[in-house]
Amino acid sequence: MIFREEVQSIHWLFTLLIVGLVMIAVIGAFQTKEAEIPALVGVIIALVPILFGRMVIDIDSQNIIIRFGYLKWMEKNIPISGITQVEVITYRPIRQFGGWGIRCGQFGGERTVCFSMRGSKGILVVLSDYTKVWFMKTKRVIIGSQMPEKLEEAIHQVRSIVPHNSVHKV
Repeated sequence: MIFREEVQSIHWLFTLLIVGLVMIAVIGAFQTKEAEIPALVGVIIALVPILFGRMVIDIDSQNIIIRFGYLKWMEKNIPISGITQVEVITYRPIRQFGGWGIRCGQFGGERTVCFSMRGSKGILVVLSDYTKVWFMKTKRVIIGSQMPEKLEEAIHQVRSIVPHNSVHKV
């Protein structure tokens, strides 16, 4: 790994506390035998921090890898060879993307996908070809970061190693 950053929405101890309290409530609800719906809601609330509680950004020799959650339920690979531009930016998560997480919105007047966990700083990655994120195709991706300059530097470091035209002729 050339670069790794883990961004948590809340501290992991607080996440454990939430999950623990919800599980105590769920056990209590099942013991009363009349609260199946509140118990189900409690389980869903406990799953939210597990599924969405952190974002990990890894850079290896070929890809930027973005993972969400402690169970790594969502993973996006962005090939470094397809990057045409990288820029440190400040964005407005709520106004431009409707909040944090995996969001689609407008940045610089163009449709952009944003991967973020907290804060308003990150990098804008412009790709030579479209990438698909859930239901949207885009050439522009924002990756929220607590240390965007180091993230940009790591991408530039790998781009100088990886050939930009990775087409091999036989």
